Amino acid sequence: MIYLFHTITLAFIIYELMWVLTPNKQTEKTRKLINLGKLNEGKKWDEYSEEYKSLLKSKGCASVFILMWMLLGLFTFNWVAFLAFLILEMVVFFPLSKSLRETGYFALIHWINSVVGLVFGLFVLINEIHLRIDLYELVITLIN
Repeated sequence: MIYLFHTITLAFIIYELMWVLTPNKQTEKTRKLINLGKLNEGKKWDEYSEEYKSLLKSKGCASVFILMWMLLGLFTFNWVAFLAFLILEMVVFFPLSKSLRETGYFALIHWINSVVGLVFGLFVLINEIHLRIDLYELVITLIN
């Protein structure tokens, strides 16, 4: 089971690396998905355009695997890091992304999010395999 977790971690790192290296291309795909979603609103699956279906499948599969990995990560040794990353995503990056969707800063905010995600993924993998830093004990020590 741990090897599956490490494999998904590597896939997450590669996914974030794609966003870091080609942010404009990735944000254009995201914008296209959002615009096609508005055009296909209220339609059934069979009525969607092929372009929209393929974007939904590719982005949907990646999102489902990342979400599963995040939730499973809450039950691992690195649960504090996963919790902090999820809170950061929900409190900072998601609202910023939603509010800056129509501006030029959309690509920038997603690039910063991807850099943070890449560092997070690398830290989780290295901490799980080699470092074994007890983040819960570290946080408790810093609070006291």
